[in-house]
Amino acid sequence: MDILTELDYDEYITGSRCEKPVIPDETDKAAIAALTEWERKQRKALAVIRLHVAEGPMAYIQWATTGVEAWNKLQSVYQPKGAINIIRLCRQIFRMACEEGENIEEHFRKLTDITGALEEYGTTISEVEFAITILTSLPDSWDTWVGSIDLASIKTSDDIIARILQQANRPAAKPD
Repeated sequence: MDILTELDYDEYITGSRCEKPVIPDETDKAAIAALTEWERKQRKALAVIRLHVAEGPMAYIQWATTGVEAWNKLQSVYQPKGAINIIRLCRQIFRMACEEGENIEEHFRKLTDITGALEEYGTTISEVEFAITILTSLPDSWDTWVGSIDLASIKTSDDIIARILQQANRPAAKPD
């Protein structure tokens, strides 16, 4: 959606211009021009979507004729609604572990992405719960450092993330 928005095709996918214009009178040049423009933008949006999806998702949209059709198909396949998806996301976030040597910032981005996905379903994790999730997801080599954290003083996950990044960027002070 970010790519479509950047290229000004988002309105043709989910916005006010996703519906095909109706031509009430075949002689109405303005209506014909609007339809022609809509069809062109739909083809361009479809091209953008196709150029940015992998081979797997392409199988679902290869026969789509408009951008909105491709977008709706991808949404129906990859954004299932309901409790099972919330459970899947909760399992993901609470089971996620940063492996030794893994990029910690990338790990935090993944955790943050999952919390964002949960919020889209109306499920939120409190700041303290998220901070504790972050701490429990760190590699075992961080146990001594994590043990020195006063959990009662945790107010936001941002504070924990900043402290971890500070510690990770200290060459002589990295946990063994």
